[in-house]
Amino acid sequence: MSNFSPNKVFSKCDKIVWRIIDGETIILGLEDRNVYTLNNVSTLIWNSINGKAEIKVIIDKIVKEFRISHKEAKQDVNDFICDLEKNKLIASK
Repeated sequence: MSNFSPNKVFSKCDKIVWRIIDGETIILGLEDRNVYTLNNVSTLIWNSINGKAEIKVIIDKIVKEFRISHKEAKQDVNDFICDLEKNKLIASK
């Protein structure tokens, strides 16, 4: 697991398709044809990855929305972003 800089920014890769269906986010990797289903925390992180939002802003959103500690939110964001990057669904700017 990486521990990303709070100022790091990511954007979604072009080779994916994603939709929200019945409140659940589903991502299809066009290269690997894998399907990823996101929970509510992961969906908020995913929706915040827009090529502009810094990691620290995303962490603050998670803290506010789910009323969890900053430490827990940071861990959740770092873990999920690491998985997204590993699966080539996002890239750093």
